[in-house]
Amino acid sequence: MKEARFWAIVANARRNADDATDDSMADALKAELLALESDEITSFQRIWEERHDAAYHWDLWGAAYILGGGCSDDAFMDFRTWLISMGETVYAAALKDAESLAELSLEDPEDDCFLESFAYAAHEAYEAKSGNEMPVGEGKALGEPAGEEWEESPEALESRFPKLFAKYASDWTSDDLD
Repeated sequence: MKEARFWAIVANARRNADDATDDSMADALKAELLALESDEITSFQRIWEERHDAAYHWDLWGAAYILGGGCSDDAFMDFRTWLISMGETVYAAALKDAESLAELSLEDPEDDCFLESFAYAAHEAYEAKSGNEMPVGEGKALGEPAGEEWEESPEALESRFPKLFAKYASDWTSDDLD
């Protein structure tokens, strides 16, 4: 599968979802993937993993932290899943500049920017299609995120991510981070 096809499948799933909730997005992606052959589903998953790993960056974790009012390791995985679900344009812009996410209209970023079930749609589709579990890839240990780590204080986050902070966290105090 070429990456353009991957992004077309993600875009179709977003377009066909009943709403932007995790379950609805996952169901729509699974429906898209069930139309493919098993080997195409594994190819989709390989690209998904590559895109998920490429978003393992301190700047994106900082953005997730601001949008979510905090962000654990697990939540950051869900944030990167959400970022992929937003499509190629939003994803590529965020990788280039995490502050680009301030341009999005997000009603409730603490709920809307973290998807978990969407990450498992390819595995579920593969199992439904083939009757087997999806083959496990080599995988790689990610270690530390790429880029420069940020300090967990309102002042440091505001300095590093001024647009995101002004839009989503301007009323934070140091007490909010305890």
